Amino acid sequence: FTLVLLSLYFYVITQAAYREDILQSTKNKYQTEDFLKYKDVISQSNQTLTKVDDFYKTGTNISNALKVISTVEKPEGLYLKNITAEPVKTDMVKVGVLGFSDTRENLLLFKNNIEHEAMVVNVYFPPDNWIKAKDINFYFTFELKSGNNEPVQE
Repeated sequence: FTLVLLSLYFYVITQAAYREDILQSTKNKYQTEDFLKYKDVISQSNQTLTKVDDFYKTGTNISNALKVISTVEKPEGLYLKNITAEPVKTDMVKVGVLGFSDTRENLLLFKNNIEHEAMVVNVYFPPDNWIKAKDINFYFTFELKSGNNEPVQE
């Protein structure tokens, strides 16, 4: 019985050493310069795909924000320069807008128009926007209901 156990013990040790050698040779085989180069390329591609996926997840939110902003009546002399959008909650998107208005009255008119938009909530125009009477570079934020594009109930 001892002899059987001893031979089984030596067999297991021999097999373990054999498997360790195979593992080491396989590791060495895949540590070549070409393999490492392709490994880096694949890693960078995965990072890029993750960024693309994130963009597509928020892409609908950006298009909804653009759609809402484009439907708001803008006075002549007021134009928008930059629009950003980022998800706040699953059903809300925070939108930031940079723009230019030739007069304070036009900016006030635009503010009133955006506040009356059904899907827009929490409109915020900082006090800095109202200091100058003419040639105003303005900024404002609002939250936009996303999802099925139904109007927000206030």
